[in-house]
Amino acid sequence: MNILPRYSKITLKNRTISKSDNNNMKKEKHLGLGIALGVAIGSLIGIALDNIALWITVGLALGAGIGSRLGSRKDKNEPL
Repeated sequence: MNILPRYSKITLKNRTISKSDNNNMKKEKHLGLGIALGVAIGSLIGIALDNIALWITVGLALGAGIGSRLGSRKDKNEPL
């Protein structure tokens, strides 16, 4: 039986983990996913157009922006 999800705080040595830490981790997850997808798509476009350096940076910037926006949504039903 797992009793940990019932509590909002868990203390480990000198570190307190709360629900806000979990939300921050989700935001970072969205940011990392956005950056990874942006770089991948930018690389593909760069290879196709023979300008990899430009499109990797464009993909990185767009992916970071999209990932940041996905991580900052407060309501799941809120549009992008």
